[in-house]
Amino acid sequence: MPASTKHPTPVPPDTPETVATKLPAERDSPYQARCFVTEHLQAWGCTRFEEITALLMSEVVTNGVIHAATPLGVAMGCDGETVVVAVTDGVHGGIDAASAHRETCRGAPSGRGLRIVELLAERWGVTEHDTGKTIWFEVSECCSPPAPAAGPPPR
Repeated sequence: MPASTKHPTPVPPDTPETVATKLPAERDSPYQARCFVTEHLQAWGCTRFEEITALLMSEVVTNGVIHAATPLGVAMGCDGETVVVAVTDGVHGGIDAASAHRETCRGAPSGRGLRIVELLAERWGVTEHDTGKTIWFEVSECCSPPAPAAGPPPR
């Protein structure tokens, strides 16, 4: 269940491994967001978080493009153990927490984004503020797939 709060968002850690960008509410913004994640996590040596973080970033940015239709602020940080991502839009009002648990019709083209975030993030939530809202999530070691074993694959 997400935290819906008016308290400050868990901002990315105050380390050199903190970045932010702005994305337009356009069709290719989820792709740009995935590239942003990949580029920075690779540069920071945090590749074990890359796949899950890119997927969750893409889901949250897609929701922002489709539902908020405002420019998006994206911030991300990694302290070596946890990646924190925050996506801010310009629409007031929280997200219905029940939407992460709502059944989606088989074959429906959308409606699974927050469920994916709920299942794969360590924590996530929504923070409301004067200019809109911020959807944030954390990915940590317990969320990441195990590192591949050294040596040849088993036969």
